[in-house]
Amino acid sequence: MELETTGNPYALINESNEVVNVVIWDGDTTKWQPDTGLTAVAFDGADVRIGLKYNSSGTGVGIESTNKWIDTPLTEEEIKAMNEEAKKFV
Repeated sequence: MELETTGNPYALINESNEVVNVVIWDGDTTKWQPDTGLTAVAFDGADVRIGLKYNSSGTGVGIESTNKWIDTPLTEEEIKAMNEEAKKFV
């Protein structure tokens, strides 16, 4: 299989509507297609990344349920853990 060098960005969405990967693909299913249980959703110009939730009826990227690409805000515990980890490098 050849590495895809042309095409458009697609988010691979699992059955829980979570982005599990981002790929460049020309949409040709004779060359490649997502694994069973994944759906490829084209996006353009959005800051889409692994971990976001997909809402087909939404718009934009954000933390609101009305967004198309929904980010989950960090919890206080996650922020504290990240700060503690960062202190190791100062």
